[in-house]
Amino acid sequence: MKVIESVTIRYFRSVYTVNLSQCGDLTVITGKNDVGKSNILKALNLFFCNQSDYLRNFNFLEDYSIKRKEEVKKDTIRGQQFISITVRFLRGDRMPNSLPPAFSVTKRWDMHSSECKTTTDVQSRMIAYANKQGIKYSEKITATSLSTFLNRIKSIYVP
Repeated sequence: MKVIESVTIRYFRSVYTVNLSQCGDLTVITGKNDVGKSNILKALNLFFCNQSDYLRNFNFLEDYSIKRKEEVKKDTIRGQQFISITVRFLRGDRMPNSLPPAFSVTKRWDMHSSECKTTTDVQSRMIAYANKQGIKYSEKITATSLSTFLNRIKSIYVP
């Protein structure tokens, strides 16, 4: 069953911006050598494991897009130095009373912060879904369910 609907990566290694909008149960990424295929997989590893490579901790200065770094030097956008990865999930038949049918999670790493900032549309989507379905909404249960969902997906897809 399809779990990841789309992935958007911004400013990670050789990837300036990429949107994989039609992910399926099996998604094949093809292309010439040295165009960023492996960096897409490394970005997903960063999203799920906070490691940009297997058993290698994330380092902003090493993993930030070279192309974006050159733009920053030319312009006055120094505050705009970040890497972001957004994954849009489909919950399928998992946790129907605590997660909306579809939701996005964005993780963002800024140059001047050692912490990853995570944002999501789960709460707002779940409120709308609960109202439509006539089910009880609990912010705490939804937050716990999201954490459980992401850990399950990580254990399935990340070695």
